[in-house]
Amino acid sequence: MQNLIEGDLRDTLVAKQQRKRKMTSTSDELVATQDALKRVTEEIDALRAEMKKIRESATSGTLDKFAFGFDPKEFNAMNFTQGLAWVNDTLVDKLKQEMTKFPDSFLIFTQLGNVKETGVRICARFNRGDSCTNSWHVHNKPKKGKSGYHRELRLHCCAVCMGALGIFANHHMMECPWLKSATWEELQHSQSKNKK
Repeated sequence: MQNLIEGDLRDTLVAKQQRKRKMTSTSDELVATQDALKRVTEEIDALRAEMKKIRESATSGTLDKFAFGFDPKEFNAMNFTQGLAWVNDTLVDKLKQEMTKFPDSFLIFTQLGNVKETGVRICARFNRGDSCTNSWHVHNKPKKGKSGYHRELRLHCCAVCMGALGIFANHHMMECPWLKSATWEELQHSQSKNKK
């Protein structure tokens, strides 16, 4: 009987030692995973800081290159909804007013129709010049006054071109030619040249 008890105790001790070994290897794996996660987080933070510097250097001193008082820093400081509302309410109106001075240049756009009637929405992240996962995606928007969500298609196209010209243009607002002072100077120059 004593041999049976000793055998049982030895088996129990061996089993406990094996569990300790497993726990040690698991805790080693956990430490290694935490270290890897910390390195990746530091790399992501460094990339974000670099992107911020690039954005700031791209917009600093270039305000005179933008038309209609558009300031990329000011626009990017707004939240997504507020930024796109400002584009539709302010910037698009200014652009439409300027377009009336050059009716021949914008005649084709007035004859195309308006894609705004399709009911799609624009990706605000894309229009800020940020990278976004897909060329288009669906956004689940909470229903007003009701529980649940409704899905909206978000396209990667210029908010200015869609709002003012009614077209899908595959560039974001920071690259929009209609927001560049040089575009309007060129239109002015070509119009005065044609009058001669």
